[in-house]
Amino acid sequence: MGVIHLDAHYDNTDDFTGDQFARCSSFARLYEDENVNTECIVHLGIHGPRNTAENGRRAMEAGAKTITIREIRCVNNIKETAKSAFSLASDGTEAVYLSICSDILDCAFNPGGPPDVNGLSTNELLNLIYEITQLGVVGMDFVEVYPQQDANHFSSHLCTTLVLYALAGHIESKKAAAGEALSALI
Repeated sequence: MGVIHLDAHYDNTDDFTGDQFARCSSFARLYEDENVNTECIVHLGIHGPRNTAENGRRAMEAGAKTITIREIRCVNNIKETAKSAFSLASDGTEAVYLSICSDILDCAFNPGGPPDVNGLSTNELLNLIYEITQLGVVGMDFVEVYPQQDANHFSSHLCTTLVLYALAGHIESKKAAAGEALSALI
């Protein structure tokens, strides 16, 4: 299993206040899972001051790859980033899973999530999700949405739209596999 992890943070802290299963420790546990080829984990969109040198070192030692927010914007584009991340995650694996943390978004676009700046816009994220899922993702999750922080329920609506884009990408992959052309859904 390969994993594409869209997040501002590595989430690979060994434990947080003694809790090895805290939300910032999920990838530390995943690095330990024998069913996951850690060299096929791609941390995509990493940015911000809450990442430490230790987090980067842990990812590197596990063999995980990192594509920063700067690389998405300045080196690649959305389509090339999706292709690169999928290629890294699928190399020698049977399947690719997509994990999305809401703080991949700039807080201006995500009032019900963590207050992280310099993230993706909703347009960038939706198009990235569409591009990745049409390459053949088998499952996904979307974490760190806090409805109690979002009086207008924008983040919950965003999650729904994100799922629609993921499904559209999944349909595209199935039609492409069948040799059919898909008219523009979006």
